[in-house]
Amino acid sequence: MANGDASRQSLMQQNWRAMQDYMGFMHSRWGAAAPWLMDPGASEGPGFSGCPMLGGAGAAWPLPEGSGPRPYAEQMRAHLKTMNEQMGEIAKATDPKERERLLQEHWLTMYRDMQGMRGMGWMWWGGSMMGPGRLHGAPARGTGEEKPLPDPDSAGAKLVGNYCVQCHAAPAPTLLTSAEWANAINRMHLRSQGRGTVVKVPSDEELRKILAYMKQHAR
Repeated sequence: MANGDASRQSLMQQNWRAMQDYMGFMHSRWGAAAPWLMDPGASEGPGFSGCPMLGGAGAAWPLPEGSGPRPYAEQMRAHLKTMNEQMGEIAKATDPKERERLLQEHWLTMYRDMQGMRGMGWMWWGGSMMGPGRLHGAPARGTGEEKPLPDPDSAGAKLVGNYCVQCHAAPAPTLLTSAEWANAINRMHLRSQGRGTVVKVPSDEELRKILAYMKQHAR
């Protein structure tokens, strides 16, 4: 039992980083990852986009801000229970294709749940990084907070639905302020440009329309 808040926080951080390193190992060893994280131009191995959730030598997402020992333990306990059940199914699989499918599902579940702990559950509002409403061929778990985009017939909303949902559910404009959207969209655009043919990339004009739309309806 850890004594003191500092000790508990340190152990939580170690556990969080170990989970990220495990995801990075799965990717490096078996190529498990969402398609948009794969690097089609990698000369050796599967390659990946450098997502901080994969840990490794690069920068990793820090422990979710404000995490307390008890809620963190409860969330991680449920997370590990799911992981153990999935690993049991992987161990029993004898068909190589089925084992590969289960490994990929295992990785994607980890990614979804850990991002959810970071407050990024909106990524699966009525959809997932594997396509609208699906998670590796299975229905995505909703958050109960599904929200349609405002002014859905506008050019901006249609562009969001065409490009952004390749990697996650369409984000509600009210998630961020106008200034924050400028930074977020620029960051996502730079990331998508490095994905080769894995995802469609908006033109400069389309990007301007997406940004104008998100800023118009920002919180």
